[in-house]
Amino acid sequence: MSFLVSAEQFKKAFEEENLNEQFMNDLLSYLKKHLYIKRLRKMYEWITSGGQLSVFSCRTDLVEIMAEKMNLSKVPFVIFTDREGNKGFIIRDDSKDAVKTLIGIIQEERGITCEITSMDGLKQIIGASKHQSKGLISITGLTTAQLLLLEERCIHELNPDAIGEDLMEDGTYRLGIHGKSAIRKRSNLGLCLFEMVLETNGKNAKMSIEKADKKMRFCREMSENFGLDKNPSPVYITGDDNQYMKITPGGFDYGHAVKENGNVKFVKENTFDSGLPDYDDQKFATLSRFSNAGCTRDVTEVTGILGSILSANFISIDERDVASEEHKLAGMISNMVLKKTAGDPIMQSTDQYSSKTAHIVSEMGKVLAGLIEGDTPPGYDQEDMDEILSSGFSSISMNDYISLPDQMRQMEITAVDDIFEKVNVREALNNVPIIAERTDDHAERGER
Repeated sequence: MSFLVSAEQFKKAFEEENLNEQFMNDLLSYLKKHLYIKRLRKMYEWITSGGQLSVFSCRTDLVEIMAEKMNLSKVPFVIFTDREGNKGFIIRDDSKDAVKTLIGIIQEERGITCEITSMDGLKQIIGASKHQSKGLISITGLTTAQLLLLEERCIHELNPDAIGEDLMEDGTYRLGIHGKSAIRKRSNLGLCLFEMVLETNGKNAKMSIEKADKKMRFCREMSENFGLDKNPSPVYITGDDNQYMKITPGGFDYGHAVKENGNVKFVKENTFDSGLPDYDDQKFATLSRFSNAGCTRDVTEVTGILGSILSANFISIDERDVASEEHKLAGMISNMVLKKTAGDPIMQSTDQYSSKTAHIVSEMGKVLAGLIEGDTPPGYDQEDMDEILSSGFSSISMNDYISLPDQMRQMEITAVDDIFEKVNVREALNNVPIIAERTDDHAERGER
């Protein structure tokens, strides 16, 4: 739950130079109930020691992205919201410069463009490029959730020009990426795969899979113009906040919902006619504002969704902290692996990107298995293992990921039309240990 305030308090927070006494008392009361969460405990300690606060807001579709960035950068914050669904951030005064930097990073990332095409389309794009190496890497056997989460990670971590995606006959998906994009100095496809496995098998797995499946359904609906060519009745778009769209063959309305006397009321902000020359641009720009978007023709369902959002925050504190700690865990393991494998012969080759990726994934699996079992894999420093285990993870435990090494072992990473390499390199992943039936002693050592 976010820190809930009245509409008047929310407005005054941005208008007055200092937060008023009632606001501060309510905030301290909220923080006291959540001292078990590190960032909120830091906010409480800052306030009670006389520290000053600042507030800022951002577009509704960027709230969760901003929260994730601040979590990863260890910037303490509180999200506060009113009953109309408006959201803002409360931060410590000494965090203002850090937040400005993060806003710049988000703006830069939002400007990243990556074409999503088929594998044949990807081959054509890479074939026409100036890159000397034309080899592609293919990841096969992906579920809907794995495909979308891996696609998201690749875009943000690797910034490729294009990603190829195909639906296979068995109902699974194949994702392809230019080999040259797969191994970066500070990131790599192995890290993207590892984070995807964490997300689809960890504590947030159910939520991550449901969101990904919902996104795929929405993309299909959007590609078919929400069925408006066959059924002209209005289609309503909702997301994780209180904004909505109402789309008909004649155009769309955009607005937000509020609660009045316990009832949900739609407040229209803009109307766009389908006859406008830039209508499609306006429609897709507006659709991009929605996080975790869904569509329905049932007004009662829309009212129920928006009513729930206005009463509570869909993204819980626990879910956000789990995602942040999983990202941190993946980064720490990736750093260990890149340090250890830097001198390995396969990593010195100019191409063979699929073999390099398989090697990195294999090593990540070994490190994770070692963390769970309480053992240090050959070639790694005990100090690095201890650093991870003593990093103060409060929302996740190594025991949450017992099945992951086996999941990673079953991944299939294949070179596609690579003149340097035309082999299936799945064998490299067989080096990842299979965690057998665990003893209580193992559990204790993995929990250090």
